[in-house]
Amino acid sequence: MNFQELEKKVGFGLTVVIFNQKSSLNSDFFDGLSFDQWLKVYNMASSDSELEETALVKMSEKAETFDQWLKVYNTASSGSELKKTALVKMSEKIETFNQWLEVYNMALSGSELEKTALVKMSEKAETFDQWLEVYNTVSSDSELEETALVKMSKKAETSDQWLKVYNMALSGSELKKTALVKMSEKIETFNQWLKVYNMASSDSELEKTALVKMSEKIETFDQWLKVYNTVSSDSELGKTALVKMSEKAKTFDQWLKVCNTALSGSELEKTALVKMSEKAETFDQWLKVYNTASLGSKLKKTALVKMSELV
Repeated sequence: MNFQELEKKVGFGLTVVIFNQKSSLNSDFFDGLSFDQWLKVYNMASSDSELEETALVKMSEKAETFDQWLKVYNTASSGSELKKTALVKMSEKIETFNQWLEVYNMALSGSELEKTALVKMSEKAETFDQWLEVYNTVSSDSELEETALVKMSKKAETSDQWLKVYNMALSGSELKKTALVKMSEKIETFNQWLKVYNMASSDSELEKTALVKMSEKIETFDQWLKVYNTVSSDSELGKTALVKMSEKAKTFDQWLKVCNTALSGSELEKTALVKMSEKAETFDQWLKVYNTASLGSKLKKTALVKMSELV
């Protein structure tokens, strides 16, 4: 079987390994191999073999692009001169932010290359996400961290991006206040306003605005329940939320939540319990009515009868 026939069966790399064992490949053949071909040979050669070592050297001689030097770097032994050389060569070929980020992650901690990569990342950064990468990479309280945060605020467009700026800005800073305001300008939904409310300072104008906007956006029982669980139950909004829940309640489970939330002995609790009995159909639902109803009440007796019918 000749070289081409075997290559079709097992691929280029393994074919070279097999023919090399037979010593039937001359120097002209090896001199004509490309980087990608040497990579295939390396991947198929026996570990620690002379052919594997030769393939790696040839890869370094043929490497021209960032991606090729990256493959050499990932292939070379840890701590080897070739690995160090590959990292330097990669830095010489870099064109993009993401490539500098890869070099930064590979460079030794505290090395000149790591420092250079970080500077180059900041020079290449253009988008919010790229400046976020810079922010997450630099040392805390550094000048570059502050620069990255400012750049993020200039690139921020969405409510989620402004949320990240808010979380990173110093407490009480103008940037933190600006981030909250910008978030509120981008918000359209109830859940987004609820997030703003949970982050806003107590009794601040933004908290009050968020409460008003939340109430304007509410349409469902579950949304009023979220409001009730968010604010103080004794507050005006808490009391309003409970009433609104009772107005929106339709199912057994919703009336159960109203019943469990209402003050013990209140008219709302009694109404919710009656509504539960009207909606109850299964044994488990009547069991909940039974466990909630007052001892000796007519409703408790009714629940017991209904349970016995369903057993």
